[in-house]
Amino acid sequence: MQKKILVGVTTVHNPHWEKQIEDIKRFGLREFALFVTDLDAAKRIKCYEMLEKLPKITIPFVHMRTDMIPAELRYLEEKFGAEYFNIHSLHEYPLKYVYGELKHDMLIENVWVGLYKTELAKFEGICLDLSHLENDRQMRPAYFDRTERAIEKFPVIANHVSAVMPKAKDYGKDGFRVDNHELSDPSELDYVLRYPKNYFGQYIALELINDIETKIKARNYLENILKGKGII
Repeated sequence: MQKKILVGVTTVHNPHWEKQIEDIKRFGLREFALFVTDLDAAKRIKCYEMLEKLPKITIPFVHMRTDMIPAELRYLEEKFGAEYFNIHSLHEYPLKYVYGELKHDMLIENVWVGLYKTELAKFEGICLDLSHLENDRQMRPAYFDRTERAIEKFPVIANHVSAVMPKAKDYGKDGFRVDNHELSDPSELDYVLRYPKNYFGQYIALELINDIETKIKARNYLENILKGKGII
């Protein structure tokens, strides 16, 4: 199956998400990922209203929240062609609703605790955040090992890709980390070449807070280096 690199409309640590949606139209993007990470229910309604005004768009991959009711997921599937949704580990964010058959469209992302095989068995597969994985490889080897063991048993269906900085930054209570949602230079994406083809899923979504123009350039850069390695 063809792998696609998607520009992401992101909301995490990003008060300018509305401008991103406006720029989706300005740059003529027809397919992209959506991260509603920092949007409560009222803000999501506003987001969807803005998206509905865009012409002929498809949003195949969504970073959801566990306060989204099942009907909201079905709306995104029917209105925008959403195929997969990712959540964090249930150790971090337990589900608030019963999703039934929708669980077959849901993926578990490696964030703070890595991936648990017992959790993955209940869902469709893995959303492998490669920047978190690289952070764990450098800073938290036990979590890195846990995630790698899970990848041996369960399929990677989608990815998040953010920047990885040359030096770790102190994030206070979150400790020192090298992964970053803001890209300063395209070379901060080169770390993905460390990982084999089976670590890349059908949808590779850029989770960056940069403006849409910068993310389009990042997508093109990532596409070139992944094609050069035969990954896509």
